[in-house]
Amino acid sequence: MKVLVIDDEAINSMVLSHFFEDRNSAVLIARDGLEALKILKLETDIDIVLLDLNMPVMDGYVLMKHLESDFFNTFNFKLVVVSATLESDFHEKAKQIGLTLNRLNFFMGKPINLDYLYSVVVKLLSNGT
Repeated sequence: MKVLVIDDEAINSMVLSHFFEDRNSAVLIARDGLEALKILKLETDIDIVLLDLNMPVMDGYVLMKHLESDFFNTFNFKLVVVSATLESDFHEKAKQIGLTLNRLNFFMGKPINLDYLYSVVVKLLSNGT
């Protein structure tokens, strides 16, 4: 499994990275949405994208807008938002800025339950939904 962790908090990235690496996953890290876009355009075999919403330079909402573009429609990665933002607030803001959320597979609030996150990821990759 190849995982892209997008989070500006180094401790969050480190915890997620070590957790997935301990489960034999390759992990890439981006500190913001702009770095993530560059990685996603080069690394076309990413399986899972773990996305924080509140980041500098390019936040998760703007990145999601890019991920809904035609360019990324052929990419097969699963998208999991991992954020301290309340899910209801996330959906409200997404609606306000015109996100369709057609790329979003799961929303998980922080603090993260790593075992639960892993079970979600495994399920997403095994049955594709």
